[in-house]
Amino acid sequence: MRKLWWSLLLIGFTCPVILAQQPGAGGGATIQSPAFDATSGRLDAILMSWEQAMKPIQTASAQCTHTVVDKVLKDKEVFEGTAQFMKPNLAILDLKMKDRPQNVEHVICTGTFVYQFVPASQVVKVYEIKTGANQDNFLPFLQGMKAQDAKARYDLRLVNEDKWWIYMDILPRLPADKADFKKARLVLSSQTFLPRELRFWDVNGNENIWDIPKIQPNVALKRTDFGAPRLPTGWKWEKVPLMENPTAPRNDVPPRVFRPKQ
Repeated sequence: MRKLWWSLLLIGFTCPVILAQQPGAGGGATIQSPAFDATSGRLDAILMSWEQAMKPIQTASAQCTHTVVDKVLKDKEVFEGTAQFMKPNLAILDLKMKDRPQNVEHVICTGTFVYQFVPASQVVKVYEIKTGANQDNFLPFLQGMKAQDAKARYDLRLVNEDKWWIYMDILPRLPADKADFKKARLVLSSQTFLPRELRFWDVNGNENIWDIPKIQPNVALKRTDFGAPRLPTGWKWEKVPLMENPTAPRNDVPPRVFRPKQ
């Protein structure tokens, strides 16, 4: 189920804690929140600018590419398509594999359920979302999360910054997060603070790369655009365990070709 959260993460490209996951991860482990000072630390200032840039965005549509690199099998899969979302908790991810369009990554979040299409088995997996008393904290990666919370949960490191891009490494602190991924790298635009790329490495060394070349904020979307899907002919529903409710202007044009720095 963690891989589904990574897909939903991309849909929620507005979150200022790009790796927000379920509360209580790590078996109740607690961490010491590092000091946060947006007036003196460059990383803190970037995180705060990111948070502020996301606040006015209520809806968005993005072009995106998801590349999965399997280090063991020496295999690479590339999916291309779009992601859409509406605050606080509605999202659609619609990607097709390059050269093999019958293989898809299609996920719909209606706010109550998450539907994940699995063409190989002709199954639509249905995840019921377990809502808590505070609806404002639902799916932080769709709604946004405070920069200070990002720094508290993850070891964030400013790797490089130039005229066009900001590069940050994200390392896990909690045991459950360490079991899920080794490292992630986030690239933000230096002009808009919108995400351009997210890549993460799992514990086996496999790599997932989300490239987001274009984001259109505040597009015309309706609540009804995120309704439950119809079951395709010959397919079946598969209910899976509950998903816990996670806690918690440009003056010029950047280069057309994006070359992430390693």
